[in-house]
Amino acid sequence: GVLVVMAISMIYPFYYLLINSLNAMLSHGPSYLVPEKFTLVNYKVVFQNEDLFGAFIMTVLRTAVGVCVTMFNCAMCAFALRKRKLSMRNLYLVLFTIPMFFNGGIVPIYLNLKMLRMLDKFIVYIIPRAFFFFYVIIYMANFNAIPDSLEESATIDGAGYFSTFIRIYLPLSAPVVATLSLFAGVGQWNSWF
Repeated sequence: GVLVVMAISMIYPFYYLLINSLNAMLSHGPSYLVPEKFTLVNYKVVFQNEDLFGAFIMTVLRTAVGVCVTMFNCAMCAFALRKRKLSMRNLYLVLFTIPMFFNGGIVPIYLNLKMLRMLDKFIVYIIPRAFFFFYVIIYMANFNAIPDSLEESATIDGAGYFSTFIRIYLPLSAPVVATLSLFAGVGQWNSWF
């Protein structure tokens, strides 16, 4: 019974939107169960808007490019920070952790983007969201679970750091990459800033 109530409470808002989008009498108030007078005119008006297709393409492009850039940056950072012998590793970890909890606010971010001349350019969608330390922490935990012997074997075979990262660490981290890509994709898709 509890699951049925929860399911109805989650499905009904979508149903409510659907019936009111098909309602010709919306000016008289919303319908709650069925449209008072069925119409598809609302959809015709929306799809006649010429900016809709361009906005959709921009959103898809922003999401695809943003996810790729974010995943690559975070994975590369985690690959470097997982090394215990990295000089100033603790300083890097502290410097990356502080902005996770504190940020400057929306006005300084806007002013920073303006000074960098990124406003009204596609790159303004990508660069501010290109790095999340939370993702780096998850990548680091996953990379630390991969045995060091695999990296040593790759080094003996002549692989460099980048080759080891691309050919060994990323393929073994496919579930983490998929999960974090989903998080980053939803974040990019839903970002109204």
